[in-house]
Amino acid sequence: MKIYNNDWWSAANRLYYILHPKHRKNLKSYKNKHLNERCFIIGNGPSLTIKDLELLKNEKTMVCNSIIKIFGDLSFKPTYYFAQDAQVIKDNLEIIKSTEEITKFIRSYYSGRYHVKDAIYYNVYEDQIAFSPDISVGVYCGWTVVYSMIQFAVYMGFSEIYLLGVDFNYAKNNTEINADCYFDKRMFNPGINYALPKTDVTTAAFQQARNYSESNGTKIYNATRGGKLEIFERKNFDESGLS
Repeated sequence: MKIYNNDWWSAANRLYYILHPKHRKNLKSYKNKHLNERCFIIGNGPSLTIKDLELLKNEKTMVCNSIIKIFGDLSFKPTYYFAQDAQVIKDNLEIIKSTEEITKFIRSYYSGRYHVKDAIYYNVYEDQIAFSPDISVGVYCGWTVVYSMIQFAVYMGFSEIYLLGVDFNYAKNNTEINADCYFDKRMFNPGINYALPKTDVTTAAFQQARNYSESNGTKIYNATRGGKLEIFERKNFDESGLS
């Protein structure tokens, strides 16, 4: 599925290889690092609770974006943190810089503008919907950082991937981002010009993830309470012993 027809993206991706050899090497070190383990990819949707997160303190977890604002409410640090939207990175930059004891993955395009010393920078392709088998080369956007996180999780060798808090249900018939889209109102900044959802693009991306995972034996489950994401097999977080 093509999204853009713009050679500028190809040039930007080639430039990434020139400017970020250290980060490419770091990313390669994560190949099969968690072979045959399970992980939880956490969205920030309203179905999630702080209690849910506390139940995952002994699990491998991937979190993203403005959830970093509520880390002070947790008794632990999640395993991996991701950010790839410019406005979100800018809004949380000082918190990202000061937060320790967590591995931070940030989109390389913003490494000069919003530099985080201890972050690992990764490349994002936006020209089409596909699934990357090698995060050191780049991941595909899918119009959501959750899709990048899935590609990372598969590359890291996780055999079971559970999505939690990925409600896939936005305001005003999926046309607006507001405070009700988050499980904690502190995560919403009314001064930000948020990228609006493109649920058709994200749906196609998630379908790519399902196809790819099924072909290599990785299981992706949706453990979100409710929501509108039906591409992945559902698991009940409260009753299946996941927590």
